[in-house]
Amino acid sequence: MKIMKKKTWITLGLMSLSAAVLVGCTTTTDNTTNQSSTTITSTTTSEGNTSLDSTENAMTTMSWQDAVAVFQEKFPETSITSISFDTSFGKWYYDIEGINDTTEFELRIDPATGETSREEQQTLDKDEQNAAYRESEALDLEGVISIEEASQIALDAVGSGEVTDLDLERELSVTYWKVTIEDGRKEFEVSIDARTKEVLTTERDD
Repeated sequence: MKIMKKKTWITLGLMSLSAAVLVGCTTTTDNTTNQSSTTITSTTTSEGNTSLDSTENAMTTMSWQDAVAVFQEKFPETSITSISFDTSFGKWYYDIEGINDTTEFELRIDPATGETSREEQQTLDKDEQNAAYRESEALDLEGVISIEEASQIALDAVGSGEVTDLDLERELSVTYWKVTIEDGRKEFEVSIDARTKEVLTTERDD
């Protein structure tokens, strides 16, 4: 007999950054879906503080603004399209992507040393080599909150856990932080408006 793994998704706020506002909880087991209203208690715990401390330690030498400056020094006159701050083999790294009118660039930065690696360049498709495409892909970095603040907001939203990954992304006109948190065998993804600090969605995967 095959036993299907039960997956629970808890969604708060916007189900999609471009869709209507829905609040609910969907439980899926063997293709059967039931909906009921629920909330996740927002509390700060000792586990949450410990997890945030590990992120703060990685940030003490380099903020996301510093990382962008390193990227744009190596690739001048580029627009930033993605910022990731995540762990690899227990160590934090920035992975930053950007474009100009003809080329896409990617760079990994060690926040502790400032050393760079994984430098990549790729020519854009012909229909993407224009200012309009560049503008549509670029992140609006004005007023974006820090990684530390985004991490704390996400931890407050789920209650406890360890921040393992943060990504600054764009959906339509909204620039948002997507924060991944692990708490035992549970994993959460919390999307936060990077300027207003509003929690847009919270998803839970058991």
